[in-house]
Amino acid sequence: MAQEMNRSPVSHFLDPQSMRAGSIIRKVEKQQAAYASLAQQGITWQELKKVYDESVEQGKRDMIDFRMTFFYASTAIAVHEALSLSDDEIMRFLERLASVLGEEHSLQTIVGKAKEKTGVDVSNADTLSKPITKTRADRKAAERMRRTGISPADLEEERQIGYQHGWNTAFYTSACYAATALTMKSLYNSNEVQIERLLDRVGEITDEEISRADILERCSRETGLDVSGIIQR
Repeated sequence: MAQEMNRSPVSHFLDPQSMRAGSIIRKVEKQQAAYASLAQQGITWQELKKVYDESVEQGKRDMIDFRMTFFYASTAIAVHEALSLSDDEIMRFLERLASVLGEEHSLQTIVGKAKEKTGVDVSNADTLSKPITKTRADRKAAERMRRTGISPADLEEERQIGYQHGWNTAFYTSACYAATALTMKSLYNSNEVQIERLLDRVGEITDEEISRADILERCSRETGLDVSGIIQR
């Protein structure tokens, strides 16, 4: 809804030759009165937009934390199963993995590098973002707020909408898988089949658990590791 407001013009002046000056003045005065009425409510469109934008960013942060928790925990379990590594060796693997992710700032670069060095193509692994669309209900709510002002309930609803939009933004699993492939190659000289088998297992483990707490508990139980420290770096 905040975006809808931003796209709505404060005034819409037609060709002066086709509209009398008095009509324009009345229209401007009417809109100024409407905005003055909204200001008296104590909540402005700018505040509504700020709440939305901040909620989007919080939703993105929480989504990334959630997905990276699953990724690191699932990878630790898969590596433990496939390579029978010690706790220290698994942690070394994860730290190297995190370093590879931090070294590359371009999705295309890291995915391309993984394909070049390992033969593994992970470009189809991404979770695509859901498009943000405006519904009839959104437009009706915007029109109602123009007339009656923005209430605290409207502000809270915008906060929830923004958070959901942030949570549904794209997560680039391909970058995580590419970094895993490069780490497998650099540390253990793994071949294409071994890397693909490991990545398949990471995906399976991720799908087997539901909550952040569940995957962390399983990782701790099966590997003896707490991977939350890597996620928070």
